[in-house]
Amino acid sequence: MPEWQVDIKIKRTYKRYLDRADLLRTIKHVLTSQKAFYQLEVGLLITNDEDVHRLNKRYRKINRTTDVLAFALKEEKKAEENNSASPPIFITPEDGIYRLGEVIISFPQALRQAEEINHPIEDEITRLIVHGFLHLFGYDDIEATDRRRMKAREKRIILKLAELKNNPGNS
Repeated sequence: MPEWQVDIKIKRTYKRYLDRADLLRTIKHVLTSQKAFYQLEVGLLITNDEDVHRLNKRYRKINRTTDVLAFALKEEKKAEENNSASPPIFITPEDGIYRLGEVIISFPQALRQAEEINHPIEDEITRLIVHGFLHLFGYDDIEATDRRRMKAREKRIILKLAELKNNPGNS
């Protein structure tokens, strides 16, 4: 098993609603599903609307909050061109660890979305983690064909996560 460094930060206000071990399991499952069998470092931040709004405005020039932002430390090729079994070709850092990037989630926005579709906040956070990390691996959802490809990949990963959660002995 590769060595993954996963940095999870949760704004104090939301810590009581989230299980860090579940978040870590979800991230590791996405990394495995993307065949990221190399040393890498990723981050997850769960914060408030204001922080996400500020980042969205600054980096995407969109003056509103959103549910999830993904900041890749290197722009990837399109997902269909990217062989995730090895890290992208670029100057390797001295420590040999590929820094994939960071996913940032607005907990209040995730909560609103979960309430709108009447499912648990944990399920919405899982969906947003999967979505955000797929962006780090080069998936995009701007064009319709890319969006369909990304949604299909999300669905497969989330279904497998649910299966593993319901049958923990099969992992």
